[in-house]
Amino acid sequence: MAAIMIRDFIDTDADAVWTIMEPILRAGETYALPTTLSKDEALDYWLSNEAVFVAEDAGILLGTYFLRANHEGGGSHVANSSNERACKLWQSFDFIIVGRLPGAFQHPQLGFVDVFVMYREL
Repeated sequence: MAAIMIRDFIDTDADAVWTIMEPILRAGETYALPTTLSKDEALDYWLSNEAVFVAEDAGILLGTYFLRANHEGGGSHVANSSNERACKLWQSFDFIIVGRLPGAFQHPQLGFVDVFVMYREL
């Protein structure tokens, strides 16, 4: 049984990454991006980040993620994340919710929802 491998994105991953990204982007429930972005626009956004990775198992791309600072200067240590699954994942890595931004994200079905501020000393 092959293990899931995390590796750097390479150009030949673009189509598989788009296959994963498109339904998430179109749903508008996770990323604060226009749901009408084209494939090229979405991939340009995704790949403009500092570090882009993919997860694969036996050569099949299972997922992708990026790491980047959300802000420059004094806020450059702040990372990104806002969906329920991501929050549970971050909490499994000992991040805690230290604040709440009321109505900071407009969810397409739920309307304006709160965003959590999560923290962990690194």
